[in-house]
Amino acid sequence: MLGNGADTGASNISRATVLGFIKEMDEVESELAEALAACKAPRKKVRAIRKRMEDAGINQAAFDAMRRDAEKPGSVRQEEHRQYLMMMQYIGKPANFQGSFVFEDSEEDIAAASQHQKDQVRAGGLAAGKGGGGRGENPWVPGTELYSVWDEAWSEGNEVFMEGQREIAQSMAPDAPKTPGRRGRPPGSKNKSKTGAAAAGDSAKL
Repeated sequence: MLGNGADTGASNISRATVLGFIKEMDEVESELAEALAACKAPRKKVRAIRKRMEDAGINQAAFDAMRRDAEKPGSVRQEEHRQYLMMMQYIGKPANFQGSFVFEDSEEDIAAASQHQKDQVRAGGLAAGKGGGGRGENPWVPGTELYSVWDEAWSEGNEVFMEGQREIAQSMAPDAPKTPGRRGRPPGSKNKSKTGAAAAGDSAKL
């Protein structure tokens, strides 16, 4: 059960701190709403999309949260969820559950993952690997198909990244010392041969 912060590992977060930020966010969002009121055309489009979502039975708050969290690593989402439960406790509105949901992909869910989505997921994993990002940045749920697609693409991208790092390291390394001597006869052997031949000729004359 969530307590006053000591039980959650967030001892530096107090009720007063949370309530103070709530007040500040309410004031700023009020100003933002006034500024957005001038943007009538985009707002009209947003309302139309929202209406279609409502007709489809989609919970819009859950949809918005999903979009915000889609690219976050699992560890970040977990910590945010933990603090969310703690803050709800602070304002006297604890959630009726504190566990984690585990969803299994059904055949219908797997079929719904279009090739376009897989291509996007692959592109994201490839870009993360090429850019030197960590494997733990995978934003998808471990064990799912999309998690594997991202992870495999990251591996390919990481190979490209590591090869680039090796090339950079080689270009910055000092030149290797040249091997002394050259192919063929050792230095001075030509003169020695002539000297030896001359000496043999002199011996024959004697």
